[in-house]
Amino acid sequence: ARLFTFTQNLSTFVTRAKTNFDYRRLYYRQVDMSTGLRCDQTIMLNGYYASQDYPTVLRRIGYYCSVKIKYSGTANVIYAWHLPP
Repeated sequence: ARLFTFTQNLSTFVTRAKTNFDYRRLYYRQVDMSTGLRCDQTIMLNGYYASQDYPTVLRRIGYYCSVKIKYSGTANVIYAWHLPP
């Protein structure tokens, strides 16, 4: 509910997804994999409480970080944005 309140107030957020993140893909966009992007998807949450707390679509972006840092490798980033009315 807290993240949905952010987007209702016209702000955005970026977060890393956990391994048990449950969603369904609604749309897939083509990406240029040479830039490090692996996927660009529009998703909806599947869980009962999660879908009640965040009832709108999210954008899931997967990328590969080649720099050696503590959490390097493939990451799933969830990004909220505003759809035009």
